[in-house]
Amino acid sequence: MKKRTTKLRLYDVVELKQELPGTDFPIGTQGTVVMVFTDPSFAVLIEFVDSDGQTLDVCLLTDDTITETVDLCWREPGECCDL
Repeated sequence: MKKRTTKLRLYDVVELKQELPGTDFPIGTQGTVVMVFTDPSFAVLIEFVDSDGQTLDVCLLTDDTITETVDLCWREPGECCDL
C-alpha cells in the first residue's frame, strides 16, 4: 500500500465534512489534530473540545471526513495571540 503524504500537522484545526456516526457533532464541527499516522495508512487523531476547553471526544479519522481550516493565528510555544 502506498503511503500518503499530507500537509496536516499537529495542532492544525480541521472541520468535519460529514457527521460522525455515534457522535453529536454536526458538519462543520471544528477539532484539533493531536496525532498524525502515515503507516500503514493515513489517519489523524482529532480532539474535539467544548467552549471551556474540556475534551468532548477524540476520534481517529481519515481525510475524507475532514477538511483543513484557515489558520487565524500561528504562535510559538509561550507566545500569545491577540485576535
